[in-house]
Amino acid sequence: MLEAFLSRAFGHNWSGLVAAGLVAVVAAIVWSVPVPGTAAVFLSGTALVLALAAAALAALALRHLYLLAAWRRRFPPPGRLVDVGGYRMHLVAAGEGGPTVVWIPGSHGQGLAFHHLHVRAAKFTRSIIFDRPGTGWSDTGPWPRGVHREAHELEAMLRLAGEKPPFLIAAHSFGGPAAMVFAHLFPERVAGLVLYDVTTPDHVVFGKYLGRKRKVTGLSLFMVVKNAFGAHWNRLKRMPAAERAGYKNLEPVLEAMLGGESQPRTQAAFFSALESMEKQPLELPRGAGVLGDIPIYDVLPRKIPFEPVEVLKSLLPEISDYVARSFLRMYRDAQLSTARLSSKGEVRLAPEGATHALIYEEPDFSIAQVEEMVTKIRAGEG
Repeated sequence: MLEAFLSRAFGHNWSGLVAAGLVAVVAAIVWSVPVPGTAAVFLSGTALVLALAAAALAALALRHLYLLAAWRRRFPPPGRLVDVGGYRMHLVAAGEGGPTVVWIPGSHGQGLAFHHLHVRAAKFTRSIIFDRPGTGWSDTGPWPRGVHREAHELEAMLRLAGEKPPFLIAAHSFGGPAAMVFAHLFPERVAGLVLYDVTTPDHVVFGKYLGRKRKVTGLSLFMVVKNAFGAHWNRLKRMPAAERAGYKNLEPVLEAMLGGESQPRTQAAFFSALESMEKQPLELPRGAGVLGDIPIYDVLPRKIPFEPVEVLKSLLPEISDYVARSFLRMYRDAQLSTARLSSKGEVRLAPEGATHALIYEEPDFSIAQVEEMVTKIRAGEG
């Protein structure tokens, strides 16, 4: 409960300034407490430290707001802002023809995370990238975040923007739950799914059980709070060369993405959406044939990232060999289960050496899956 409250409290760009003000109020209260003798000296010193901390936090929060304003001037929304019921969602559409590809990034990321594949898809069909509420150029939107809310928001955005079905939903990692729920809720609007190593209900349940609840890369309450004070703005400068090389396909939009990822609401939205899914994992479609005959490409790396057992135990030394082996079996079966959601599901293995980041490591292979699905749908073979 406390984590959820704090993530929402810091889920706004001005949250750091409010926090600094609260520290200043506490400093004033401590200063005004009437106590005699040495206690007064101690309280006065405490009040001074708190006042200095408040000033430092306020300066950092103001710097964050200044950098954010500068980013907004330099990078205005490249697409449209669509009102979906009192708040706006940002989408960029390009290309002609159908089905329209709708890209949903992992880690609750902004639409630009799929920019490199979007521009390629727009050469052979209509393609859309968008920002979920709380990310990119979209408004923050209501709390809590959750895949059912976001599936309905996506449907409203597409409908109000005048985008015509059928849609081919392509999703990566944590974008998978929203894609699968969208297909479950609106099957008549979905022509197919291309799912790149997506999160499944079993991953959520067992991952939480194994203590990985807050070990998602870049996601923690501490990160939310830090970003309220501008901790993320030097991210590109600090990014290791090897990591940056892994995202070379996004080089043209990395600076534009920086402003989205530097906002505390981005991590807070991810935090909230993940927490919602952990509480209700069975809200996600589960079971053979639950998505009917919607064609699915379940695109997977050939290896699990923490195979063999020794690698997993190096991450979680407290578990036994038996539990580690059980987890690895479950993890792979959960990956394969995505194809079983439909009578027309297929498992597609990425080239050797590809990892969870296969959409960046293997862009040619990744876009080929979408192009092949588009061709199949147009031919009526879906």
